[in-house]
Amino acid sequence: NLGVINSYKDLISNRLKAGNFLYLIGKEIDDKSKIGGSLYQDILYNFIGGKLDLPDKNLTFKLKNIIFHLRNKNLLTFVKTVGKGGILGSILKACFLSDLGFQGDLIKDNLNDIKTLDQLLKVENLLFGEINNRYIIGVNNKKDIERILKYFNIPYRYLGTFCENRFIFNNVELNLTKLNYLYYNTISLKMEKNQW
Repeated sequence: NLGVINSYKDLISNRLKAGNFLYLIGKEIDDKSKIGGSLYQDILYNFIGGKLDLPDKNLTFKLKNIIFHLRNKNLLTFVKTVGKGGILGSILKACFLSDLGFQGDLIKDNLNDIKTLDQLLKVENLLFGEINNRYIIGVNNKKDIERILKYFNIPYRYLGTFCENRFIFNNVELNLTKLNYLYYNTISLKMEKNQW
């Protein structure tokens, strides 16, 4: 049983528009975060293990309540948990679903300053790490959203803006057309190459 919705008006359409603002609400990944079992560790390092992040029950309820509150105020255009693939994967999926691009900063560090393997691994964790109690939300009014999030003491960070055709974060541009193609065709491509 997933729950009951009394009216279609309680649904969030999850269709973004160019110009919508994107926020992360909930936990941030830091040096103490436990990101064991992340999909990216399996794909990049053929490793499944490590310590798992434990859900914060109080934060879970706070995030659920704020999402419903923002929905009831008609301030949300999109909401999605940050799950497999971490924050970068989740934002890319949002773009694919709405046929949009994105421009903003997903991490606080300057990617041009990366000089060591430890710094590179930290960036990987920030972009692809998977922990509990995180959502990305799309909104069309920054001022009201930030006022409400501050009032209810919800941890948040502004990430950027959805736009047409381009995907740029921290001055790095990804080929959105190619990524979109791979997202929708990976299974058929694997089958063609007999990689099962």
